[in-house]
Amino acid sequence: LIPAEQALQHHYALTTICTHEKCNIAKTGTVDSSGLACSCHGSRFTVTGAVTSGPASSPLKHYKVDLGADGAITINADSVVDANARTTVPG
Repeated sequence: LIPAEQALQHHYALTTICTHEKCNIAKTGTVDSSGLACSCHGSRFTVTGAVTSGPASSPLKHYKVDLGADGAITINADSVVDANARTTVPG
């Protein structure tokens, strides 16, 4: 899973498991500020998980991000959410 921040204080988390053949992009590819690239078969994704080139045809899954009363950020890998879901952290 990758915890990420879009704009200031808007957090989201997405998987690094490629939707084509389930390769772990964090181990067999690259993850950087320009996106994710799976070296197994060449699929590429934006930083928000949208497919930019195949063979993958589905976006990466996003997971629920919770903010605790103590300010702790928790990623719930059992709860898939819409790719546009963001958790705002007060600044």
